[in-house]
Amino acid sequence: MKDGAAECIDGINSFICNCSDQWVGEHCEMNKIIEQVLLNIFGEVRLDMVPLLEELLKNPTLIKDMVSFIIGLRGYFDRLPFSWNYDDMFDLVAYEDKEIIKEEYTSMWNDVVLGNCFTLNHLFFVPNKTFDYRDIGRNQGLRAKLRISYEEYMPWTDTAGISVYVHNK
Repeated sequence: MKDGAAECIDGINSFICNCSDQWVGEHCEMNKIIEQVLLNIFGEVRLDMVPLLEELLKNPTLIKDMVSFIIGLRGYFDRLPFSWNYDDMFDLVAYEDKEIIKEEYTSMWNDVVLGNCFTLNHLFFVPNKTFDYRDIGRNQGLRAKLRISYEEYMPWTDTAGISVYVHNK
């Protein structure tokens, strides 16, 4: 029992506890906040996650490290809404100064660590819709105007940004 204000009665072949407002469980062993977080995230109380969340209640700054871990425990399609979609991320995407129609030329997929990722010019993801490299310069190649939406970042994190990977395959 963790609830110091609980009233427990030891009866014949029974043990009944009346928990205070912040505690739940047969023996008042779980903080109500932790129970609610587990129900919201997983739809059930997962006892393996309780120590992690108890540590978070003691040290709230840990949340920046835990959020991606907790979201990563969800299934592929359950993770998608927790990251940006195409319209959240891009104001404009153009190749050789021509705006790209997102549904035709890009694909989105989700990585547990990186979140939602966007791919352009990849034969596997978007067959028959690739662009050839022709020339160098500002108006050549890929150009994107991003929506960083810095106000959506947690205030205690240090940076906001994206990763871009350019490769020849």
